[in-house]
Amino acid sequence: MSQTPPKTPGRTLRRAAPLALACLALSAGGAQAKVPRAFFGAEANPGGALTQTDAKRMRSARLGTLRVTFNWGQVEPVPGAPRNWSYYDTLVERAARARVGIMALLTGSPSWAADGSAYAPQTAATRSAFARFVRDLVRRYGRGGSFWRSHRGLPRRPVTTYQVWNEPNYPPHWGDGPSRARDYASLLKLIARTIRAADRRAVVATAGLLASSTRGQAGYSYLNALY
Repeated sequence: MSQTPPKTPGRTLRRAAPLALACLALSAGGAQAKVPRAFFGAEANPGGALTQTDAKRMRSARLGTLRVTFNWGQVEPVPGAPRNWSYYDTLVERAARARVGIMALLTGSPSWAADGSAYAPQTAATRSAFARFVRDLVRRYGRGGSFWRSHRGLPRRPVTTYQVWNEPNYPPHWGDGPSRARDYASLLKLIARTIRAADRRAVVATAGLLASSTRGQAGYSYLNALY
């Protein structure tokens, strides 16, 4: 994963193809395929605490990946104020002790950046602010991040995979109006460039899409437009 930052959203999206093929190869290999531990995972309840008991259970079950919602609004409720990483510091530490890696879901706007917490930033200024949040997150929890430097006795499980937003084809998860694929592609390109400026080997994943909804665009047609 040493490619340079993509110049088009299409290149960002095509990098997901080898991951999909790898998953298919694992499922097709049957009992003879050795499935990596990272293949099995769970999702942390957004806003809920990851207890030490949870972490121990994940380790005993040999779960390898935990998808964690990194909520921008929770970390930066006031613009320009020092970021509050305390909740995520505890979560990342407990996951690391359980030898569980984290896939970071980047979402959640503060009230000063959007009209709803699930809405994506729409203006150039608020998108730039979101990009700065993501940059600081990668510098803290990513490869060589400040969190790991200050926790030298902790098993290192830096964040290396980042998913940009959630269900942008569904208006309640994007904004007060229809989401166009090109709008999300623009945000994806900006955030992918930001992530790879801090970690050029990072994996950037597109948002999950809602399969179908009368309030949004069907997932398959949205994905075609996104490509």
